[in-house]
Amino acid sequence: MTETTEKYLSTAELATRYRRTKRTIERWVEARGFPKPALAGRGYGSLWLRTDVERWEAEEMEKMSGASEVPDF
Repeated sequence: MTETTEKYLSTAELATRYRRTKRTIERWVEARGFPKPALAGRGYGSLWLRTDVERWEAEEMEKMSGASEVPDF
């Protein structure tokens, strides 16, 4: 992997990571506080900074600490 591919996650990679559709990832940006893409593309997809995604995951886990369920990514 190149440094660029390690730094960014594509919409398809996020969909696979969370076992959701690409459209769900887009809706999360609108409704769940998911980070906005660092590079929004037309026709070639968007790219998210890996650090932004990992920060969001940590925040979601923090919200769920003490809860009986694991976050539904």
